[in-house]
Amino acid sequence: MSTHNHRDAVPALLAGLLVAAALGAGACGGGSTDAPRQASPASPRKSPVAPASEASGSGALQPGPPWTRDALLEHLAGRRIRANGRTIRVDAGTVTCGGLGRPTRDRRDEPAWTAFRCIQPTFPSGSVAGPDLIFVVQSVAPRSLVVTRRHLTSY
Repeated sequence: MSTHNHRDAVPALLAGLLVAAALGAGACGGGSTDAPRQASPASPRKSPVAPASEASGSGALQPGPPWTRDALLEHLAGRRIRANGRTIRVDAGTVTCGGLGRPTRDRRDEPAWTAFRCIQPTFPSGSVAGPDLIFVVQSVAPRSLVVTRRHLTSY
C-alpha cells in the first residue's frame, strides 16, 4: 500500500473515532419500556415504573436531579426502546452513554448530568452489525428518566 493510501485513510479513521466519541458521551435509560421511571440516582434498581408518557417537544419537562453515568447505565439495562417501528433492548454490555454539557454536580466524587446521549448497536441475525439506536435520556422531576429523540441510523 502506498503512502498516499495511508494518508487518505487517516481522515476517515479520525472522523469515525470522533463520531464514536461524541456518541459515547451521550445518554442512556433502563426498564421494559421507554416510559419514564421513578428512581433515585443513588439506587435506580429499587424504583417502580412510572405511568407512561411520551416526551415530545410539545411539553416542557421539569429537570430532575443529576445522575452519574454508571447509575444511568445500570438503570437502563434491559429497557426496551421503540424507534422507527422496531423495538430494541438496551444491552448493558454494548450500550454507551455520555453526559451532555458540563456536569451539573458531583455525586460521590463522580460527575453527574441531567441529560445523556446514548448509542446502542444492534446485531440482527445473519448480519455482523445492524443500525445503531441513538437516543437521549433526560432526568425529570422528581426522580424520573425520559427517553427522547430516538432513531435508528447506519454508517
